[in-house]
Amino acid sequence: MSLRNVLNKKNYRYELDGIRSIAIIAVFIYHLFPNILTGGYLGVDIFFTLSGFVIPYSLSQKVFENKKKFVLDFYKNRFKRLAPTLIIYVIVISIMISLFIESGGYYYQTGIFSLFGIANLYLLKINSGYWGDDSLVNPFTNTWSLSVEEQFYLVFPLIIIFSIKKKIENKLEFKT
Repeated sequence: MSLRNVLNKKNYRYELDGIRSIAIIAVFIYHLFPNILTGGYLGVDIFFTLSGFVIPYSLSQKVFENKKKFVLDFYKNRFKRLAPTLIIYVIVISIMISLFIESGGYYYQTGIFSLFGIANLYLLKINSGYWGDDSLVNPFTNTWSLSVEEQFYLVFPLIIIFSIKKKIENKLEFKT
């Protein structure tokens, strides 16, 4: 086992896995049986809150050569984590739409917008957002929250660098 793996395991917050599981289960139950767990959608908020903790925590455990490297590494890691699964999801669901739905243009468009991290804006524009009637049957409605997450990731490194300056620079240990 490499030193990097040992350090990653040492800093990994195992206790958050249980909270993540509860959040996922709550959302899952909510989407299957909305009358049983009416507030299950709050699992998404829990996930966002956990990300708001985990990302800065993990960044504080690393040393960055400079601000540019920090930003580039941050975007590269987010892309590597999100893009492959999202691309496969959009392709598979689009194929299924073509097999079972005669006119799926609106669904395809939502899928395309999800690839660019703006499905939430598209869904908001066309059917009053996540809660619109059409959202109940759109297989890409779940990309609403992913788009919000991606939009947050676009501005997060800039917030760190430009807003909090010295404290964060010292904590993130930028080499000069």
